[in-house]
Amino acid sequence: MRRPRDEIDVACERWAEQRRKILGIVTRLEPFERLGQLRCTLAEAKNDREGTGQGTSHQSFPEVYRGDALAVHRARQFMGADLKSVLDAHYVFRELPVKTKAPALELSVTAYWREIASLKSYLRGFFASFRTADC
Repeated sequence: MRRPRDEIDVACERWAEQRRKILGIVTRLEPFERLGQLRCTLAEAKNDREGTGQGTSHQSFPEVYRGDALAVHRARQFMGADLKSVLDAHYVFRELPVKTKAPALELSVTAYWREIASLKSYLRGFFASFRTADC
């Protein structure tokens, strides 16, 4: 039986999508996404050529998190190694079944789901403080 997704799952999935790009774990791209990447690459090459010798520099950072994905990223920076491992296993490597991920983390399947519950509690608390601090 599949558990229903909540707001924490949605935020973590958004974060994981960007995290996979950063790690180079890219899923199959749709044609419009490939075209967008090609346009970006060509524009970057053009900008680099035009900017040569003019004393300007261009930096591009692919690791951009926004909204709730940013909150997950910030929370990850403060969480312990065990929770980071569970976060990565559950959301970044989503295509692997839990029966494969749990032993890799040296957990039983039951303990794995308890760790997911702990992770979600941690993130709920962090989100509450994160949103309060932004006000």
